[in-house]
Amino acid sequence: MAVSKASMTSSAATQPSHDDDCVMVDFESVYDDEERKWVSKVGVENIGKKLVNSKEGPPTFEQPNMTLREFLEYGNMLVQEQENVKRVQSAEKYLKEAAFGEANENT
Repeated sequence: MAVSKASMTSSAATQPSHDDDCVMVDFESVYDDEERKWVSKVGVENIGKKLVNSKEGPPTFEQPNMTLREFLEYGNMLVQEQENVKRVQSAEKYLKEAAFGEANENT
């Protein structure tokens, strides 16, 4: 059973920081996984042969079948990834400011 567009949009309501743009990013993440599977199947060394002047034409990807629950799991993974990025940025800012603070004390 495929996730409907209405279900995708309603999933934004389950996560306050998750707007419609993020829902589309979630959906694109699902397709990214499909593309990774295709690359694994074809082999990295053969991608050019499959994409450029291929007699078979460009690759096609069907809409992945998934439940709303699976789709929401993608959304939760994206939110966790965003939180990790914020934590790393905060840590880098802290370390940078701490280093500059020490350098300023020596002058």
